[in-house]
Amino acid sequence: MVGLNVPSPVPLFILAFTVFLIFRHPLLRVPFTSKYFHIDYGWAPLLGVLLLLLTGYADADTIVRGVVGKNGFHPYSILFLILSLSYFCISLDYRGFFEYLSLHITRFSKGSGRRLFFLLFLLTSFLTLFTDNDIVVLTMTLIIFYMAKKSGADPLPFLFCQFFTVNTLGMALYIGNPTNIIVADSMGLSFLEFARWMFLPSLVGAFVGFGFLYVLFRRRIPEKVELLDVEPSSVLR
Repeated sequence: MVGLNVPSPVPLFILAFTVFLIFRHPLLRVPFTSKYFHIDYGWAPLLGVLLLLLTGYADADTIVRGVVGKNGFHPYSILFLILSLSYFCISLDYRGFFEYLSLHITRFSKGSGRRLFFLLFLLTSFLTLFTDNDIVVLTMTLIIFYMAKKSGADPLPFLFCQFFTVNTLGMALYIGNPTNIIVADSMGLSFLEFARWMFLPSLVGAFVGFGFLYVLFRRRIPEKVELLDVEPSSVLR
């Protein structure tokens, strides 16, 4: 009988343990002391990598290639991109930009919840096509929560619309998300070649998804939303 080359389950267990730490971020007591160490979101992946090293399923060369990359692809550039966009979003929120934009969107809806739903879909689509989907999620989530707080609307239908639209249209262009960059670089696709394959299917998928989400959440989308007598420019800091 020919032997089967069965992969070891150890890396999978380490991955599951790392995901568990990310979601639970537990407190661990430091041995022989009364102090505790908080494993937050940043420490969990590092512990996962350390376990892979200790168990021999990764070596120094694997770690270096995972960060520095090879053959023209550099994973660290994606990390820098996400960190830069996150800082950019935090800065905009601190200046009150998202609250300002949410007030304008609510005004454009003229008090109609359905119109507001469609306006947020259009804004999400526009931002996703011209930026990275990570920054759209970071910005639009804050805009939706500010909008819901100001108008009294249920944020859930708008959040689902945003997440679905971002993930669908994020496949349309090379810059849409880090996965696109990885796939395009590995396959040698240029910006235009990638768009030729992915733009139209992503666009159709986004509009079809919007229709399904509207039908699914039509009872939770309010007929009317409250329009506050607040000048949008007054919330800028």
